[in-house]
Amino acid sequence: MSLNPIRTVSSLDQDTSHLTRMELFQMEASSHVTCMILKLSSVDHIGWAECRLDTTAPVDLVKWAATFQQFVGLNVEQAIQHLHGNHASWNPYKARLAEAALLDLGRFYDRHSFIEQETLCLYSESQLLDLSQAYYIFILD
Repeated sequence: MSLNPIRTVSSLDQDTSHLTRMELFQMEASSHVTCMILKLSSVDHIGWAECRLDTTAPVDLVKWAATFQQFVGLNVEQAIQHLHGNHASWNPYKARLAEAALLDLGRFYDRHSFIEQETLCLYSESQLLDLSQAYYIFILD
């Protein structure tokens, strides 16, 4: 699996880019497709990502989310470096989902980002919770 090149976060922003919370929303898209939405929070910002899984058996959300606990105590840059250093041991869907959420969150700390710095999720948290089959939250700090 090929991941994007590592982007760095300004050392001036290391304290506020510390990951504080991870939330995973599991949505059923169809009888054989499950949609996972990952929300990573830092002190000041939120990063979002989504992936679709072809599934024939139910997904255990707690087991599926356990991999992301490796981000405990890390800031955005450290989490990206950890992911790139260990992606071979990760499920490819989880690696892509984590990378997308980290890069989405990292754009708030990248002074050279050309992406508008606004939330990219189309749903409110209450709507996501209403639509979710399952929900998992983990406090990372």
